[in-house]
Amino acid sequence: MGHHIYVDDEVFERIQQEAEPFVDTTPNAVLRKKYGLPAEPRQANPPSAEASPSRVRKGALMPLLEAGALEAGQRVHWHRRNQRQEHVATVMDSGELRLEDGRRYRTPSAAAVSITGYQINGWNVWETDEGVPLADLR
Repeated sequence: MGHHIYVDDEVFERIQQEAEPFVDTTPNAVLRKKYGLPAEPRQANPPSAEASPSRVRKGALMPLLEAGALEAGQRVHWHRRNQRQEHVATVMDSGELRLEDGRRYRTPSAAAVSITGYQINGWNVWETDEGVPLADLR
């Protein structure tokens, strides 16, 4: 199970300074390297939103859910033609995306970065069944 910690601006700036561009995609990756831990945690699934609803922030898709442009439980797809891969995620009622392995992300970009390991605009790559990018629904 993951834990949330909050750091002040000075600590966060130091973590950013120690990050290796295009390798360390998150502050957690920087800290894992600093403390000699493997790149991947033993427990890959973060805590679910249902585990502590009072502390959960709404996901970035919430405005699209509230507007009726997306529905909770709806699946979105990312066709990576060059890699011959298709990724599927489910829109959660919290406005998050849940990948097939159960990991949940507040933004489409965070979900895409978790797959690629590098920065990518998830709003442009995730699409509805009709082929409409999430960016177009905003």
